[in-house]
Amino acid sequence: MESRGQRLGNMLARAVLQTPLLHRVVSNRLLIITTVGRRTGNRYRMPVGYVESSGCLLIGTGGSWHRNLRPEVPVEVLLRRRQVRALPEVIGDEETAAQLYGDILRHNPVHGRYAGIRLADDGRPDRDDLRAALARGVRVVRLRPTAAAVASQPEGAHGSGSS
Repeated sequence: MESRGQRLGNMLARAVLQTPLLHRVVSNRLLIITTVGRRTGNRYRMPVGYVESSGCLLIGTGGSWHRNLRPEVPVEVLLRRRQVRALPEVIGDEETAAQLYGDILRHNPVHGRYAGIRLADDGRPDRDDLRAALARGVRVVRLRPTAAAVASQPEGAHGSGSS
């Protein structure tokens, strides 16, 4: 359940990410992912930190929103004011997460503090921290943009709205 402060912060982040000039301040670190509730069918639009790696978008999350993702169902992502469709993959196994979390933590150290994962001296995630975080429900979400991924117009120009 989101706290009042979290809801307010998310509303502010969504507004900034959709604004023509202001988005440039944060869009290299934040995107908006739209998920659909498995039971409710409601659309949820969450600003999340990301990093680009090997043609994919990587998101480290300790939230529960990733439970709404299904590998065969594309999600919508607002990335630098462009709509992108991507296939999600939720990663919870230690080996794969260890390979990906180094990029996430180097790009977004704040997430490391939030998730309780430090970088070791060799630049890789500390394995004990990672193992404990995965046990608490932390996951890596890898988004693979689909072939027809990028819309030609920014969000709002084609009538899509918030949920």
